[in-house]
Amino acid sequence: MMRALLRLVPILSCLGLVACGGGGGDSGGAAQPPQPVALSVNVGSSSLGVTSITDVVVNVSRRGTGVPDGTPVTLSVDQPSMGQVGAATGENQSFNNSASAPTTGGQARFRFKSSTATGTVQLRASIADPGAQPATATISLNGGPSNDTRLTLQANRQTIPVNAEGLPPSCRDFPYQAEVTVTWRNLRGELVTAPEDEEAMRAVWTSEDNVGALSTPDDPDTDENECEMYFASTRVVMNAGRGTVLVRSLGNAGSGRLTVSVVDQDTGENLSAEMPFTMTSGVPGIPGTVRVAQEGPPAYVQGSGGSTSRQLRIFVDDGAGNPVPNPVSGSTSYNNVRLEILDQEGERLSVTTAAGVTQEGHTVSTRTFNGVAGALFRTANRQGIVRIRATADRADNNVDNGITDPVVGEGSVVVSDGQLFSVTLTTPVMDSLFVNRTHVLLPEDDDENAPADGTYSLIVSAIATDRMGNPVLPGTTLQFGLIDSPLAANGNFALFGMNGDPQEGGTLFSASNGAFTTAGGGVGPGDTLVLFGKDVTGNEDLEGSRVVQSVSSATSLSVTRRFNFNDHTGQSVNRGPVVPYAIGRAQVGNIHESARTNANGVATVYMNYPVTHLGRAAIVWVQGNGAVVSGEPKTVGDVEFYSFAGLAPAQLMAAPESITANQASHVMVCLSDARGEAMRGASIGFAFQGLTSGSGSITGQGSSGVVGPTDASGCVGVTAVTTGIQAGGGNPSLVFFVGGAQAVVEIVGGEEPEDPGSTETVTLTVNITGETGNVQLSSSENSFSPPRPSGLATCERTSTAAPTTTCTYEIVLGRSVGLTAMPTGGSAFGAWSGDCAGGAATVSQLMNGDRSCTANFVP
Repeated sequence: MMRALLRLVPILSCLGLVACGGGGGDSGGAAQPPQPVALSVNVGSSSLGVTSITDVVVNVSRRGTGVPDGTPVTLSVDQPSMGQVGAATGENQSFNNSASAPTTGGQARFRFKSSTATGTVQLRASIADPGAQPATATISLNGGPSNDTRLTLQANRQTIPVNAEGLPPSCRDFPYQAEVTVTWRNLRGELVTAPEDEEAMRAVWTSEDNVGALSTPDDPDTDENECEMYFASTRVVMNAGRGTVLVRSLGNAGSGRLTVSVVDQDTGENLSAEMPFTMTSGVPGIPGTVRVAQEGPPAYVQGSGGSTSRQLRIFVDDGAGNPVPNPVSGSTSYNNVRLEILDQEGERLSVTTAAGVTQEGHTVSTRTFNGVAGALFRTANRQGIVRIRATADRADNNVDNGITDPVVGEGSVVVSDGQLFSVTLTTPVMDSLFVNRTHVLLPEDDDENAPADGTYSLIVSAIATDRMGNPVLPGTTLQFGLIDSPLAANGNFALFGMNGDPQEGGTLFSASNGAFTTAGGGVGPGDTLVLFGKDVTGNEDLEGSRVVQSVSSATSLSVTRRFNFNDHTGQSVNRGPVVPYAIGRAQVGNIHESARTNANGVATVYMNYPVTHLGRAAIVWVQGNGAVVSGEPKTVGDVEFYSFAGLAPAQLMAAPESITANQASHVMVCLSDARGEAMRGASIGFAFQGLTSGSGSITGQGSSGVVGPTDASGCVGVTAVTTGIQAGGGNPSLVFFVGGAQAVVEIVGGEEPEDPGSTETVTLTVNITGETGNVQLSSSENSFSPPRPSGLATCERTSTAAPTTTCTYEIVLGRSVGLTAMPTGGSAFGAWSGDCAGGAATVSQLMNGDRSCTANFVP
């Protein structure tokens, strides 16, 4: 390396000698130093308004040689808060605190854009040359209007009459609209061609409700006619730099603003243009009507524990129904509404006056904003309806200088104590029933698909009010209870009567035809007595529940808490033995014991019950403490009949699916919920349809009516009898229906029953495995061989000693047979296998050949 350096030095020395020696001339051959670069800044306008733009040219020169094209020049702003600069050429023309542009012919072109500030801003130009000094220029920002005309709006009108009648729009010459032309140019003044994104330009309307809206000319490429539609925001379709927006009035007078925005394709700026519009009714802006309304939670008396104030809204409109103008004169506002409490007894009003001062008393004054004023009503110790009067002056919309032409409106505030006076049970029809599931989760932790635990939960709510109709105070405790036993054989409550006689203010209860010691096994201490007092006029105060303390006789018992005095009228009234009642206990289901009311006076609990008792009758009661009477709170309650509901939609199945005409046939009808759980205690409607000849009836019911109730398996068996039906005569059928579900049994055959003796038969084998249970077969009597007069057959498994119980039946070829699995001895139906495979307890088989069906019963 050193040797290389040593060799280089002589060479450089020689070069130095050549430069210094030889040749002639005055300079002696010496090289001249480079000339310095000079910069100057010229601005197009030395004074600008807000958000205004001016051209800036930076001249770059070098004496003798100039500078090559493409020399980069930087322009910056010394005070960035006052404006930004951007290049006027090239791909990046965005505005920033500094920008760079190349020279062309010794000039670099820029733009300056002012902010909304005022003052003097300094621009500074520089170049990457050691000998070049920066150049500056100043611009005065005067706060005047903008000169940026890239996005402009031009309307054929800015005052539009109110469309009070709500006339439908038309695309042209509609008197209730203005046509606005939108023009879009770039910084070079050229019209901008339509962008690829049709949503690039948006128009937005801002106003009070029902004042105005936007529309656009119809787009032939869409199915809708946009011209007949109303928008709060819409795209603006551009064509050669221009587009159209329609501004339309609605039903209210007022002002609004149209704002159109788009992004500049050169600079990336968000451009926007605004235009105000006025929707006028032509009616003077003086008061025509005054209304007083309430908002917020109810008002309760002082010391109740509830809210002791109520928010008021006062609406002042002109004669056309539009808000009156704001009460302002120059920079001074004044009051234009006077409020007063009529017949006040300590209640007060609180407002903020036009001067911004809080005023309180039984008479106060305030002002409106966009036709609306606010006030706060404060309660005292009085319950009842308190009237509030609001007055405006039609003469000048000013109440500070007196009222010469009053316009009056009145409202009222209901003030109450929030104490429980009435409660009502309710349950929603939709989304009220839940399938409970075990805590065993699937591998995916999907709780919704975890196994069901065999119970349902039903929402039960109670809505509670005080005597003035306000919700009771939030947090009021309500007690809930359930009775589902004992039931009689028909599914009704065993201890139910219509002639209950509670002792008003006492603990004795009697019923002349009561069977308190025998019915349903008798009544015992701790059982619940419920009274349906609301069902008999004048006994509402007696509705509720009591706990039985002791039973004196079959017709008399006592309770642990006294009955109410039945004194809604102020006097205790004994109307005698006229109150419906029921006595019992919860043995199958349960219900959450208590709940607290929310701000709406609603308390919600869940009633839970097993799916093996769907359709079972139940009674739900709710009760809470009301006003204190004679040293003890009275009870306020509600009692309603319920049932253990199934999951919708219901499913109805009838077997067999067809019966032979002109003979008696047994049909089994079974009802289940959406999950296939049996529904007991249901009544099922039926009717014969399509009978062009003959007639049909169900034994003991006629040609249409109701059968039931269904048993614990959800089924009921009937005998259908048809006579005189001609073969080929229409499509006769027997239709069963309940709860939106139906099952259709076809009626087949002709004039006379077939001779079973000459008909080919096939074998139906019924097997029963597992626990004890029966399988009931049903068809027409001549479907069996030999015929069975009832059309029924039963295969019984009474013992589990043998693994399988088998029964065989000869069935006429081509006939249908219904099979219903019926558990006994506490077992439950598992599933069918073989030719009847499936989970439904009732199935139907078409006997086109030998068939074998196995019913499995589980513990």
